[in-house]
Amino acid sequence: MRLILFRLSFVLSIIVLDQWSKNLAITLLREYERSDFLSFLDFILIYNKGIAFSLFDFQSGMQTLPLIIITFIAIAFFVFLLVRNEWSKIEEIGILLIIGGAIGNFIDRVTQGSVTDFILVYYNDFYFPAFNLADSFITFGIIILLITELLKKKE
Repeated sequence: MRLILFRLSFVLSIIVLDQWSKNLAITLLREYERSDFLSFLDFILIYNKGIAFSLFDFQSGMQTLPLIIITFIAIAFFVFLLVRNEWSKIEEIGILLIIGGAIGNFIDRVTQGSVTDFILVYYNDFYFPAFNLADSFITFGIIILLITELLKKKE
């Protein structure tokens, strides 16, 4: 029971932090307005109809329903993996980060048809596509799983 409560509270914390940060960006910025923060980091409000890091962001919006379905299936898959297998604590954190981030972006896509992105990282003329905290959580979760898998293979 304690494990279930930890998992739920961890995922809920990720979702709340993600949704709070997106609502703050919506409140403080107009769409495509850029706000300088650091020499390599700006805030910009973008509504992304594609997937993470603006991939498949077409203005038609025809991809919204398929992406909602794919995201739901991905969330269900990771929940299934979480409960069906034994994981180390660090692997479990990685999976929970992926689930929480995916749910955060899923909420956006269902409620507004797009995902709110607001973090812009760049160096000189190189710009990484705008992203949000949910994208970061998903990325960190994947990195954790990849590193733990590589370390297992070394042993």
